[in-house]
Amino acid sequence: MIQKAVALDPNNGAYLDSLGWAYYKQNKLAEAEENLRKAADRQSHDPTILGHLGDVYMKLGQTNRAVSCWSARSRNGKKPSLRTTKLTK
Repeated sequence: MIQKAVALDPNNGAYLDSLGWAYYKQNKLAEAEENLRKAADRQSHDPTILGHLGDVYMKLGQTNRAVSCWSARSRNGKKPSLRTTKLTK
């Protein structure tokens, strides 16, 4: 269903985020990263997208990138998560 939405509107950041998060939940991390990066390119200040992208980077072992996304997320309206607080201390 979400793939259809992305096909109809491939520049919609919310759709790309949803697709990327679905891939993340399926542990398809390359596909998740690709779609979430596209979403972040289109909606660079969206805290949900940044949080999701940070989660993907963390699962990929890219801690610095994860922390960067989570920090940007907190600057854009979301409180820092417990994991971000622990990682940045």
